[in-house]
Amino acid sequence: MNVPDQLRPCVTVVIPVRNEESSIAECLRGMQRQTFKDMEILIVDGMSSDGTVSIVESLALDDPRIRIIQNERRVIPAALNLGLAEAKGEFLVRFDAHSVAPPDYVERIVHHLRGGEYAGVGGTKMAVGGSSIMSRVIAAALSSRFGVGGSSYHYAQEAACVDHIPFGAYGVDLLRKMDGWNADLLANEDFELDYRIGESGGLLLLDPTVRISWKTSQRLRDFSYQYQRYGRGKAAVARLHPRSLKLRHLLPVAMFVTLGASIVVAVVAENAWFLLLDVPYLMFLLGSFSDGPFRASCGRSPWLGPVVLSTMHMSWAWGFLCGIWRKPSRSAARDTYKWRDLSQRIAQ
Repeated sequence: MNVPDQLRPCVTVVIPVRNEESSIAECLRGMQRQTFKDMEILIVDGMSSDGTVSIVESLALDDPRIRIIQNERRVIPAALNLGLAEAKGEFLVRFDAHSVAPPDYVERIVHHLRGGEYAGVGGTKMAVGGSSIMSRVIAAALSSRFGVGGSSYHYAQEAACVDHIPFGAYGVDLLRKMDGWNADLLANEDFELDYRIGESGGLLLLDPTVRISWKTSQRLRDFSYQYQRYGRGKAAVARLHPRSLKLRHLLPVAMFVTLGASIVVAVVAENAWFLLLDVPYLMFLLGSFSDGPFRASCGRSPWLGPVVLSTMHMSWAWGFLCGIWRKPSRSAARDTYKWRDLSQRIAQ
């Protein structure tokens, strides 16, 4: 979309939403409190059936920067491409409805992007639990190396160039050159975009002074579904970009296969000695208590730590294996949500 420079805001914030009435008001107020004011805020709604749209509309009455866009396909990559097609800004900040930004969030990002050295900028994703002990343990697992391994954006202390940034910010022209987010993916679309940017020579900066408060799942079942979806998303990206897979991505799969095989063989062979193959992973789970904050989050229920960690790892591995085994079918509707197609429709 071509916009006269004098009318062009510096930043477009894109927030995909679907049934987010419990969190969207706090998320939007965080954006409204930004010290950086020269921006538009696009809420891309995936046909919400709760009060999400009403809440956004009420906040938009006093803030003309807020606009609502309908996303009939309902999934995040489609929402992001819709936001990119509608964006008037020089830079695009992709944000999440479950998150809250500190007042200087956008200002710090724009400072980095204006320098021209980095293709994308992101910050640390600080998991925040709710009132239940389960949600607090889940949040602690998402901040622990025992839970997230090499995903340093959960716990980084020093700025560094990385291969992936959470809720990244990029130049709009760059995103359009890269043809936006992959509309065929249902998850892991941010990593896939970052991989393509990295392959093209772009640098991605992780700045831990740019912090995002991200609300975690409240229940173990939801947490399991979330990580199964992440695992399937990683498998889909691996099909597209086999070289994007690293050893740390395959470790949970190795743990899952070893655990399952040892139990089956022990039963079939009627030999419990095969269960000793599970000892390394059990020792790993016990080793998680060397992480002080993670141990403290469990309170008087220390067994919760291993339960949450094993759910996290095994759910991801199961999702990954299902994603590799079952090749996703293509849908003609996905093609209509590629950025170039959307921009042509809007221009018409």
